[in-house]
Amino acid sequence: MVLGVFHGAVDLSVLRDMTGWQPAEVQAFGEALVASGLATAEAYNHLSLNLALCLYLAAQLEPAARAALAERWTTAMGSMPGSWSASSTGKAKWLPR
Repeated sequence: MVLGVFHGAVDLSVLRDMTGWQPAEVQAFGEALVASGLATAEAYNHLSLNLALCLYLAAQLEPAARAALAERWTTAMGSMPGSWSASSTGKAKWLPR
């Protein structure tokens, strides 16, 4: 369900930071998504995701679970150079680095 907070693409480093999975687990998960046709491997450790997958998984999440995952996504994105971070209003903002 963790992919329910992504919007058509996932950076595998962000996924690892969000989940705490080991690099080999994230790699295996990405490879399984690609092998099943639910994702396409892109440059720089990114996957393009089937948009229907993200929408379906998002719809399956309870509001509290979605909020918790969104917070983890924001935190993981904020740790990347030139990234998004939560502002004092709770909305994401771009932080160039």
